[in-house]
Amino acid sequence: MRALFRLGATYSGQELSYNKMLGQLQDAGNTTTLAHYLDLLGKAGVLCALPKYDEKPVTRRKSSPRLMVFDTSLMTATDGLGRATYAADSARRGHLVESAVDARLLARAPEESFDLFWWREGTSEVDFVAVRNDSISAIEVKGGSEPRQGGMAQFLYQHPQARRIVVGGSSSGVCTLDDFLRDRVPLFY
Repeated sequence: MRALFRLGATYSGQELSYNKMLGQLQDAGNTTTLAHYLDLLGKAGVLCALPKYDEKPVTRRKSSPRLMVFDTSLMTATDGLGRATYAADSARRGHLVESAVDARLLARAPEESFDLFWWREGTSEVDFVAVRNDSISAIEVKGGSEPRQGGMAQFLYQHPQARRIVVGGSSSGVCTLDDFLRDRVPLFY
C-alpha cells in the first residue's frame, strides 16, 4: 500500500490504468487488490482514484482512474523536489495547480453533496466534472502553459446544460486560482 501511495502521489492528476500500476509495483497482487487499496487510501483522505465521467455507471467502473492526492504537500514531499523546481517547470507546476484544485474539490464534495469525476473522449479532456443531482459543472484548470480548451467545448457540446468553470489562465470568463481555493466560486447554478 505504501508503494501504491508513492506511485499515486507521483502521478497525481494523471490517468493511470490498473495494469500500468501493477507493472510499476512489485508484489501488488491484482487489480482488485489495487482498487481495494485505493479505496482505503481514499477513505483515509490521502489519495483517491477519481473515476472517469460517463452517464452509464458500468462504463464508469471499467475506466482507468485519475489518481489524485487530497493534499498537495503529499505530492511534493514524495518527489523531493523543491519549490523552485515546480516554479520553473510549467508541466510540474500545471500538475501541482491541478492537484490543488482537486484537493479543494475533494474537500468540498461531502460538504456540498456532489460527486467528482474527470472526463476524456479521444483527445478531448476536461479536468473535473462535478455532478449534483441534475446539475453538472465542467472545470478546466489552467496552471501550466496549455491555453487550449477544446475538451471543454466538446464536453459542453455533449452536455449543453453543464456549467463552464475555468480556473486560472488569462482568458476572459475565468476565475483566479485564489478565488477558487477560497471557495468564492459557486460550482452549480
